[in-house]
Amino acid sequence: MKKHEPNPFVLEEVEALKSRLSHFSGLESHRQKIELDLQKLRHAVEQSASTIIITDVYGNVEYVNPQFTILTGYQSSEIIGKSMGSLKSKVHNADFYKSMWNTILSGKQWRGEFCNRKKNGDLFWEYATLSPIRDQDGTITNFVAVKEDITTRKNLEERLSMFNSELNRRVQEKTAQLEAEIGHRKEAEEHLKTLLKEKEQVLSEIHKRVNNNLQLMISLLGLESGFLFDIRDSVFFTQSQNRLKVIALIHKHMQQSQAFGKFNATDSLERLVHVLSLSQAFPMDQVRVVSEIKPVFLTTDQAILVGLMVNELISNSFKHGFSDGRDGDIVVEISPGLENTLRICVRDPGPGFPEGFDLGHVRTLGLRIIKTLTMQLKGEITLRQKDPTEVRISLPYESPN
Repeated sequence: MKKHEPNPFVLEEVEALKSRLSHFSGLESHRQKIELDLQKLRHAVEQSASTIIITDVYGNVEYVNPQFTILTGYQSSEIIGKSMGSLKSKVHNADFYKSMWNTILSGKQWRGEFCNRKKNGDLFWEYATLSPIRDQDGTITNFVAVKEDITTRKNLEERLSMFNSELNRRVQEKTAQLEAEIGHRKEAEEHLKTLLKEKEQVLSEIHKRVNNNLQLMISLLGLESGFLFDIRDSVFFTQSQNRLKVIALIHKHMQQSQAFGKFNATDSLERLVHVLSLSQAFPMDQVRVVSEIKPVFLTTDQAILVGLMVNELISNSFKHGFSDGRDGDIVVEISPGLENTLRICVRDPGPGFPEGFDLGHVRTLGLRIIKTLTMQLKGEITLRQKDPTEVRISLPYESPN
């Protein structure tokens, strides 16, 4: 049997058919890949947590993803084919929307914040990115909006703004109040300075008049003593002069200190002791007055009374401690003591107090003055009879510290 040879024409058609079948197979694979990619893209859009809207160039809605419905309450069937005007909240004016449309129609991207209204009437805020979609020729065919719900953030910002405004208001009120208080305080301080200055002037004038009067009295006593023939009367006048000098000395130092209330009386007491040591008739090499005075702060009245006590104590030491011609030191100690006390101590090497001496029944004027002044200051007196003779006075005292 004769074997037939293949027809070349048929073979060529068969090869061409195989080639076309292979091409169609490739197209089908490509189509399936495109469909798969489109399906992924659709799932991404539909499952996105952002609201995605596609409109035509006139703003009519062509597509909304499910998040749009979740956020606004509108079903897709209620909005597709319509404009987004139903969502407007009237928060933004016409210029706002005009600027937005001019931007996207010019082919640019627009970003900003919208305040829109839900289907139930509630307002909500979105941060939106609006982008043009172009075809193969570059012509804008649609717009896509990708929006994020920022209502919570805006509410927090609003509350923070209100809080800041309220805080600023309160700060301004408090500042105004403090400024007013400062103004009143400055006025009060100026008034107080004026009063203090006036008080200084008044006190200065009082001290001057007191000193002038005291000096006049001292001079009058000096003149009167010149007409006395009884030695006892003369001594009495001299002692009275010394007491007035003590008061004058304290007033003078008080005036110089320019202090109100308590002042440092140390210099006054040191000066008083020095003046008393010079006023006696004993030679310096026979009787010395040694003072050990610590800083003490007293009122004028207290300083005068303490000064009078020291005057009487030193005068008594000169009068009775060295009458037999002996020599030695009169030691004067004044210092703050323990338990809020002021300690005054005067001692000398004299023969001491007489036998049976009773402080409760003293007759001499000097000791009676000391006792009276101590009682007036609510203090206590203790005596040491001899070796050495010593008078201790303890007075209530408040330290300035």
